[in-house]
Amino acid sequence: MSWIIEPSDDASSAISIQGNTVTCQKEGFYGSPINVLWKDPAENSGLYYWQIEFIQLDEQGS
Repeated sequence: MSWIIEPSDDASSAISIQGNTVTCQKEGFYGSPINVLWKDPAENSGLYYWQIEFIQLDEQGS
């Protein structure tokens, strides 16, 4: 199982996926939601989903 990015105009330029790590590569406001989905063996699509809310984001790096 792995993370996948729902196809959109520029999602691949804003998000990077490496194994279990999802990283936003774009600073500032992206302009629209980006859906990053967990690819799993659910028997029916839409059977369940997770919603993750980030209350506070910290910047890292130099």
